[in-house]
Amino acid sequence: MKSFLLLFLAFASFTVNGQNHFVGIHSGVSYTNAMHTNYPKDKTHYRTGLVSGLTYDYQFRNNFSLGTGIVYNQRGYSWDFILSPAYTGEPNDLIFSYKVHRDFITVPLKIGFNYGKNYLVYANIGLTPSVLVEAYDVHPKFDFNGNDIPEMTFWNKEVVYKMDIGGLVELGGGYKFTNRFWLNTAFVYQHSFTSILNYDRYPDKDIIHYGFSLSLGIKYALARE
Repeated sequence: MKSFLLLFLAFASFTVNGQNHFVGIHSGVSYTNAMHTNYPKDKTHYRTGLVSGLTYDYQFRNNFSLGTGIVYNQRGYSWDFILSPAYTGEPNDLIFSYKVHRDFITVPLKIGFNYGKNYLVYANIGLTPSVLVEAYDVHPKFDFNGNDIPEMTFWNKEVVYKMDIGGLVELGGGYKFTNRFWLNTAFVYQHSFTSILNYDRYPDKDIIHYGFSLSLGIKYALARE
């Protein structure tokens, strides 16, 4: 019993003094695309979106860390919608942009390694379980009679999976400008493992998101070093 108590006190001392808790906010820009079984890769294009959220990091003295947070991230892509002269009667192909927008709330689960004191560099890997919050497509405007018609937006959450699971690789750096505040920046590459379409409705289609983001943030140390 005495040995167990000593071991417990030693572990408690390590967890209290051997790490720091950091909370923060960050925001930036994302560039996402999709791998699509039905479209050539050179026919899809990146969507520029927003990534923003809250972060929490649990940093050990041995330079390892655990991290999580709540992140709002806009994903999607666009693809070229091509109508041939045989269909339109025009002398050349007509090319339109069909936009696919998918917005998620992500709770990243990360493990990483960092190096530095006042100037910090770090690398993380992890998983990105996500919940869908919005899904809509923007159909291109086109009229064979030359009329100018607006783009049409179709809301289609019912044909999209409500969950997405993926992985991430994160590289970043930071600067400690006060005893408790850090300014940090991050580059994140994210790749989904699951399709964005419901297989029950579209069993022959597989569309998987991938992309990267650049963000800037501030972290606050809950315990003074």
